Amino acid sequence: MLESETEIQDDIDTIALLSLAGQHFSVTWTQRTAEFASFLFLIDLFPTTLLPSALYGFFTTLAGVLFGGNAGSFVDKPSRLKVIRVNIIAAKLAVASLYSLLLVMTLKFSDEANEAGRNIKYGGHAPVWVLFSFVGFTGCIMKLSDIAMSVAIERDWVTTIAGNSEARLTRLNLWMRRIDLGCKLIAPLFTGLLAGTVGNTITIIICGCIALGGLGFELVWINIVWKRFPELHSARTPLEVNVPKQPCSKNVFRPIQEWANTSYKDWHSFINSPVFPSSLSISLLYFTTLSFDGTMISWLKTNTYSDALISGMRGIAVCTGLVGTALMPILEKRVGLARAGNWSIWYVVLPSHIVWTDSVS
Repeated sequence: MLESETEIQDDIDTIALLSLAGQHFSVTWTQRTAEFASFLFLIDLFPTTLLPSALYGFFTTLAGVLFGGNAGSFVDKPSRLKVIRVNIIAAKLAVASLYSLLLVMTLKFSDEANEAGRNIKYGGHAPVWVLFSFVGFTGCIMKLSDIAMSVAIERDWVTTIAGNSEARLTRLNLWMRRIDLGCKLIAPLFTGLLAGTVGNTITIIICGCIALGGLGFELVWINIVWKRFPELHSARTPLEVNVPKQPCSKNVFRPIQEWANTSYKDWHSFINSPVFPSSLSISLLYFTTLSFDGTMISWLKTNTYSDALISGMRGIAVCTGLVGTALMPILEKRVGLARAGNWSIWYVVLPSHIVWTDSVS
């Protein structure tokens, strides 16, 4: 009797689960496609310099570091459904704007790509800089919307739906993780193969239409999830922050000061937390070229690697990540969590050292 009650408690509405998965797939596919495509198209526009790609990657990452907390604070608002709807629309508008700007740059400067690349490298060609600045700005908005959506769905909705059931939480997390890895695997392959067959202009148009076409479906799917999980209807209680009240003033810089103080307190709390050393050590793993981020993609493109080959290599890298998710539980059972983590770190360091030594020699 107790087992049957547990199974009923851990059961999830199939339609609601599929709707949540569909919405998450649409969001993730749009974001992963735009992230990969933006670097492909930028290096095609500026084949003589890596400066635009480096600036784009730097400022989008910096926006996530500086304003990621603000995106999380936006998610903390009591109305879950309203937050998700606003974020979906903002994300789609940002992606559509990014593709539109890339399309304009491709149509206007594709015939003079080498000249534009040389001029932008030395500070000339003002129209290129203006359009590229807008590209970077929309990329930052897209990055922040991606953070907000990840926090809202994977950290809030999933845990609220799961409640106190670990089986529910595990099942939902597995669905989210599989969708993330699947999109990370297939989206670059799709974009690279499409660009290699029909060209950049048609690829930008197709990717933009897919992104905008998913807007209606995402709003419908998230509405189904909202209706079929009543536990989501309870408004969240905003976190009370002990901020000393200050007299009202007309200081225009007060919002900036409040943001700076809040960011400082958050970073100070994080640095003094027990997880900071491990977080820092994991972050240092990203100081390597052996990851298919925008910098490596741009470097490969400048060395005449085709889009299809880059996409295929990235797909292989994601497949090894999937294998790692399967091996991790086995290693944890056999050698323990700490030793499995140490082994994994050394398996990252040694191949990187071998490849670096071989490239130098």
